[in-house]
Amino acid sequence: EYHFKNLNNVGEDKDNLATTNNNIGNTYRKKKLFAKAEPYFIKALETHITQRGEFKNEYDLATVYNNLSGVNWDLDRPEKAKMYRDSAIHYSILRGKTEKLMDTYYEAYQMSEKNEDYKDAVGYLKQYVTVKDSAINSEREKIVYNLEVQYESERKQQQIALLESESKVKDLELQRSRTLIFAILGAFIFLAGTVYLIYKRSRDRQRLLHAN
Repeated sequence: EYHFKNLNNVGEDKDNLATTNNNIGNTYRKKKLFAKAEPYFIKALETHITQRGEFKNEYDLATVYNNLSGVNWDLDRPEKAKMYRDSAIHYSILRGKTEKLMDTYYEAYQMSEKNEDYKDAVGYLKQYVTVKDSAINSEREKIVYNLEVQYESERKQQQIALLESESKVKDLELQRSRTLIFAILGAFIFLAGTVYLIYKRSRDRQRLLHAN
């Protein structure tokens, strides 16, 4: 009901129009009203294809072709279903979106198996597994890379902290050396002054004795 209301409000927003038609098709398909679902998928496809005279979004095209393939399997039209399935795979590969490619291969596998086309089913399942493994490996590589970056960052921070610590130790040692030098110098001046005063008093005393 809300999708139909939305159709009257989308205006020139072709993205929304295509999405709404696709959603209506999906709703009918889930209700197993396959004959009613197909025209809405076709409308969604036509909207995507005619949008600005070019294929604007390969991801959306792959989605609609997938849905058309599925509904044609439901309507027992295997040849037409395979045609749409091939288009779904084509645009999934063109888009380069792993998630969409996995969905497309898996649906192709399920449809081939239901149609007892086991050779194609095995082929699509292998392709699905290959893409999935590639995605897992890519994710693992990303995790390893992020861990390496984190490790290097922490190592650099530790090195910086160590250098700062060493610098602080050196500054402290320098400060202590300066304090010691000033203390020695102060003691030397004090001692020199004391010796001078003793000498001066002794000399003054000798003068007084000679004077008397």
